[in-house]
Amino acid sequence: MDNLRELNLCKLNIENPLLSITLLVSDRKEVEKTLESLTNLRRRVKSELIVVDTGCSEAVLDIIKRYTDKIYKFKWINDFAAARNECVKYATGKWILYLDDDEWFEDTAEIEDFFLLGTYKRYCVCKYIQRNYHDMTGLRYSDDYVSRMAKLSPVMHFEGCIHEYMIVEDTTTAIVNSYVHHYGYVYKSEEDKYKHSVRNLTLLNKMIEKEPDNYSWWFHAAQEYWSLKEYDKLNEISRNALHRFEKKSDDNFNVILASFYMFIIEGFFNTYKFEEAIQEGKRALED
Repeated sequence: MDNLRELNLCKLNIENPLLSITLLVSDRKEVEKTLESLTNLRRRVKSELIVVDTGCSEAVLDIIKRYTDKIYKFKWINDFAAARNECVKYATGKWILYLDDDEWFEDTAEIEDFFLLGTYKRYCVCKYIQRNYHDMTGLRYSDDYVSRMAKLSPVMHFEGCIHEYMIVEDTTTAIVNSYVHHYGYVYKSEEDKYKHSVRNLTLLNKMIEKEPDNYSWWFHAAQEYWSLKEYDKLNEISRNALHRFEKKSDDNFNVILASFYMFIIEGFFNTYKFEEAIQEGKRALED
């Protein structure tokens, strides 16, 4: 903590930073864990910390102000890409790293080396690991490599009001094994889980309407129906997706294709329609 206090006396207001670390915050007091986890990275790599406030209380803002002066208000409009683009607007580094206030790094050593050794000069995107926990024990989780760092350019921006993604000038990608802990998919109650899924579905249906040929929106919507155990709607959206993308074939989509079949099979199985589940399984194997 002494080193952190010394680090933050100047709030790292550095000219010409190499890295812009951007953080969306709502009103989680746990944000302090996020900010603490950036200490070594900020100490070793010339960087700035940009926080976009989407609705913090004064108590949470007081925590954030101990780490940075670069705090910007943003009125929440149910659009994650718009909020991320607000972060980009204030970024002055050569690269950007973005994360949320419910994530914190275990160790940033490989990210530090990525910049300190000059590796970043050969790439335009870098992936690190997001460790998604399935319960509060910390024992059940899945790891995903996520594209959360990129070279800043006039082209770079975010799209998608939910599950937002980066648009970059070049997709040459490096991978590091630093990881963030993420408990964002663990809910305090079934009511909280339900509210979260309903919110997500509202935004996902908006994206399906806007970008009907982007199969990821269909997949994420199916995931939400599966989570809600709304099996009729799960069946409907999965079948519509299979029909819409029946002529599409690439490695990434083929993984999603199998998931749509699996959603239908699980829907039948969980409503005790075992014969239909078997027939759907046969169709999947024939595809």
